[in-house]
Amino acid sequence: MDLNWLGEQAKTRDFIVEVGSYQGRSTRALGENARGVVYAIDDWKGLRTVDQGWWEAGTPDDERKTLYERFCTHTGDLMLAGKVIPVRTNHDDVPPLPGFADMVFIDGSHDYHSVKRDILTWLPRTSSGALICGHDSNQAPLMAAVAECCPGYKPVADLIWEWVKP
Repeated sequence: MDLNWLGEQAKTRDFIVEVGSYQGRSTRALGENARGVVYAIDDWKGLRTVDQGWWEAGTPDDERKTLYERFCTHTGDLMLAGKVIPVRTNHDDVPPLPGFADMVFIDGSHDYHSVKRDILTWLPRTSSGALICGHDSNQAPLMAAVAECCPGYKPVADLIWEWVKP
């Protein structure tokens, strides 16, 4: 993942939402560079076992139990500084956040329906000119959802795609 690209984008953003934070690598890149705050949305239950041809294994139960602790270890200083705010919830049930996001990074579940749900959940919660972007642009089912919801998106860095909301 191109963490440098994420960091550069964050430098001009005040309200960032990250959908799928896992252990906090991309959260750190966003939080260290954000002009404002990063809301890290995840249930911290790890990868589910899904056969999609490129990723088939789920997170082992012993590892699943410590995901949130590892996220906190990797981002704790940013959380204490108020730069990162974890929101521990399922992507289907995100509570209202204060205001409209000016950047959304989608890297949660990697299937068509989940990516479409995440994009459609956040589009009405973003401002005009918001950067909507995500990871794993090499996955056809995921990118079918992106193409459907974000016409004119473009690949930008490593496996990252972007689209600017009109």
